[in-house]
Amino acid sequence: MKNFKVIEGDIDYRVYQKSFTGKLTKSRYLTIDKYCRVNTFRAENCGHEWDCCGCLSRSKMEFTYKHNQVIITLTHSFNY
Repeated sequence: MKNFKVIEGDIDYRVYQKSFTGKLTKSRYLTIDKYCRVNTFRAENCGHEWDCCGCLSRSKMEFTYKHNQVIITLTHSFNY
């Protein structure tokens, strides 16, 4: 999450965003797509007895391309 900026958040979720400019070539698209798939997961159970433990329960990463700018959005959801 280096160089990601927090754009919104609360106690149970946080949204980070990073953007950069440049052409979206095929190799860059495949690299960003793989990075997003690797960083997207849903934890079934963290192992704690209580549901409100504060552990990371879900991470979702997606990207959009608009006007020569790639915007990567990362959303973390916590157990609260």
